[in-house]
Amino acid sequence: MNTTRNFGKEQHPEVLGRTWGWLRPGSYLLVTMGGGTRAGDGLERAWLGLAPMYWSNWDVTDLGTSLRFYAGVLGFRTLFERQGERFVYRERDGVELMIQGATGPGRRFRTAPLEPPCGRGVNFQLRVEDIDVVHARAVDASADIVVAMEERWYRVDVTETGGRWQTKGPVEAGNRQFVVADPDGYLWRPFSDLGRRPVRD
Repeated sequence: MNTTRNFGKEQHPEVLGRTWGWLRPGSYLLVTMGGGTRAGDGLERAWLGLAPMYWSNWDVTDLGTSLRFYAGVLGFRTLFERQGERFVYRERDGVELMIQGATGPGRRFRTAPLEPPCGRGVNFQLRVEDIDVVHARAVDASADIVVAMEERWYRVDVTETGGRWQTKGPVEAGNRQFVVADPDGYLWRPFSDLGRRPVRD
């Protein structure tokens, strides 16, 4: 799976055109785009002080169960909610998350029936400082741990600098991580950064 994020509308034709050329027959392309500028529509005008950023939301089958998971296991807190729409906006360490009940009265955008496990083919990476605490909470909650705790090093060949990649060339980046499913099957990969090291042959 490849991801591309945070590029302006003027770049959509070029980027999406290239992406179309990469797809194999039977492949899927998941595109999330922001829309609207009203408060709560998911627009942050100066994300990281740099550029506008839109945030996505997804549907859950039982809002109360999901909120307990996101607070009790992953440590998200509620910033605001629209009870009439069964919508809750949550945050943890700068990561912002919008959750809504699948059967709520607000707008719902679907291309197929919502059937668990949801979010097939995607996992959401969540950088945390307290990875062992998060893992312990997942175990205590009897959450579905899909990948056990591990230390994993990835080879990264940086061709263009940006974000946390400020030096071109090959390097290995390490994560201490595990993968856990939320009550609807959406996959989360909490991790702590182990830093960088030279590439090992």
